[in-house]
Amino acid sequence: MTRFAGYLALAAFALFFWNCHSNKAYTSKPARTFAGAESEAPEINLLAWHYSDSLSYVWVEIKNEQLLYKRIDTSRFFVADVRVHLQVIMAGTQKRMVDSITIDVSDRSASENVTPKSLRSKMQLAMRKGFEYVIEAEVLDRNRKANYKASLPVDKMNLYGEQSFLITRRDTISFKSVFSPSIYPFN
Repeated sequence: MTRFAGYLALAAFALFFWNCHSNKAYTSKPARTFAGAESEAPEINLLAWHYSDSLSYVWVEIKNEQLLYKRIDTSRFFVADVRVHLQVIMAGTQKRMVDSITIDVSDRSASENVTPKSLRSKMQLAMRKGFEYVIEAEVLDRNRKANYKASLPVDKMNLYGEQSFLITRRDTISFKSVFSPSIYPFN
């Protein structure tokens, strides 16, 4: 009986230390934006547009130049796998979350030489008129096991603020205040 109790204690001890390590070893880094640049971080741009008094659309643009593309099992494609999580927090409060959304974005390439492009996604979030908010974006590159963060202040107090208007050209949304003439020549 004491031998059985010894084996049972040894098995419990082994299981305890087997489960002590973390399976996810993600590193957290600030994202690269228009203003600042970090060499290995992808460029993440956020844009908010107020559709109505209680609804806003948020576009997320991720440049794929710094994303890691991996070949999955027997597939002949290289795939970038990214999870985007947005949180709307009231400005000036201690992390009072108003709304949140999580989406998965993936891109695949036929070769390991990936063409630089933007991965874009549109999401709708609930934000009431008359308040200021902060959108905190967390982008998880699952292949690289790295976590990148970006934020965007949102002003729903000003009815005629810049986030109440949307700049588009040929069904393309501008993440800056102007389109570059070299990309879109004026006719």
